[in-house]
Amino acid sequence: MAGKGQEMTGGGREAELNQITERIIGCAYTVANTLGCGFLEKVYDNALAHELRKSGMAVEPQYAVPVHYDGRRGWRLCGRPPG
Repeated sequence: MAGKGQEMTGGGREAELNQITERIIGCAYTVANTLGCGFLEKVYDNALAHELRKSGMAVEPQYAVPVHYDGRRGWRLCGRPPG
């Protein structure tokens, strides 16, 4: 993978993204095949984060952010804090 400050051109960047994508999909299949159906989303979320970390990827947990819509206030899960 390219380090900070390194730029990859065309095929190199695409190949790197394909490798990352394959790792993520592989981890997702492992979770799905191991757990099967019927759990709450958070169970799959935690298991996927665990598998991704095992594969050497950096993972940040989801967090709640306020959402205001049509005079109502609610919460939505997002990836990581902005900035």
